[in-house]
Amino acid sequence: MTPVPPSLVVAARSGKVRGVSLAVYIELHEWLAADEFRPLAPWCIANRLKMSAAHVYNATHKLCTLGYLVRGDRVGNAFTYRLTVPASKVA
Repeated sequence: MTPVPPSLVVAARSGKVRGVSLAVYIELHEWLAADEFRPLAPWCIANRLKMSAAHVYNATHKLCTLGYLVRGDRVGNAFTYRLTVPASKVA
């Protein structure tokens, strides 16, 4: 059994990341890393989760606002992101 990443546990227990945002955050763990910025195409996430790209854009904005995602520079048509856990949530 693969262990659940601590960042997902913290996000789920926060009570602030739920529904679409939590689904997107879970999916982002397959695309992104905490140690480097990587480009992200929200429409790809939307296709995998069978939701609109607008929902993914909104979720990534919320995750950035809450400190679970950091947006970096733009590469081509996509912004880069990396996973993080808000400093106040780290044990």
